[in-house]
Amino acid sequence: MRAGVARRWPSNNAGWAIHSAGLHAESGMPMHPRAAKVLMARGIEPSKFRSQRITRDAIGAADLVVTATREHRAAVVTLVPESLHYTFTLGQYSRMATAATPARGWTLEEAGDAAQFGREMFKRALQVRSTLQPVNPSQDDIADPIGRRSAAFRRCADHLSRMIDSILPPLPACW
Repeated sequence: MRAGVARRWPSNNAGWAIHSAGLHAESGMPMHPRAAKVLMARGIEPSKFRSQRITRDAIGAADLVVTATREHRAAVVTLVPESLHYTFTLGQYSRMATAATPARGWTLEEAGDAAQFGREMFKRALQVRSTLQPVNPSQDDIADPIGRRSAAFRRCADHLSRMIDSILPPLPACW
């Protein structure tokens, strides 16, 4: 997500704070070597990444929390029940953003800046949430590649890229 936003706002002035944290993460660890290799092949530098465990404070301070699986979403909402309204699996949020795209109809001038644009995108995605057709719940889970071969890491990265691209395409290529 961070790389996708940076590509759209090369000035790095996006106004988005994007953080990664895990429910069972051991804080301070580097990225898994296979995951790092996949990111480097995509032009993303992973060397500064360090794992961190998610906290109640981080969840409470977020505007949007996206998780890899339904189980993760349930754990986040259990930690901070108020986050129910802004915590989704990446698959759920991807479908919401995709459905909101045709209805967006706002212009860059109306958006003001990238942060405002992101807030408006979130608002419109929430508005279409109840109009989405149900899907098989397993479609909302991203398969964890840990313990598997490199191909599983590439498939996971491809899956993540498709979902992130469905959220970000309406954003401008450059401001």
